[in-house]
Amino acid sequence: MIGGSYMLQPPFGSEHRWGERVRVDLPVMVFQEGRAAIGGFLNNVSLSGGLLRSTHDLHLYALIGVRIVLPSSTTESCVVKARVSRKPGNGIGIEWCDFAPAVVKDLVRLPSGRYAL
Repeated sequence: MIGGSYMLQPPFGSEHRWGERVRVDLPVMVFQEGRAAIGGFLNNVSLSGGLLRSTHDLHLYALIGVRIVLPSSTTESCVVKARVSRKPGNGIGIEWCDFAPAVVKDLVRLPSGRYAL
């Protein structure tokens, strides 16, 4: 079931996402121990991870922190721990260290059209 709440299996390669993928266009800051913070954009999120775009490279399996600011709150932010899980040609796939972080659940619940700052 594409876009449903089941683990998806595309025809080319394995898929590790649980839940529906939600398109977003959110600026984020990415932190990694021993490196300067870098900017990027979350292009989609699900309860288990997301797709990050950045002009900077991150190593596969790197442990990172992603600072997310919800569009409904320009002052409050949350840093979510994640791991780089894949590096497809169109971005950097990340998996949250804790399934369904609160800020991600809030982001997924936002009404359509409220995903970009």
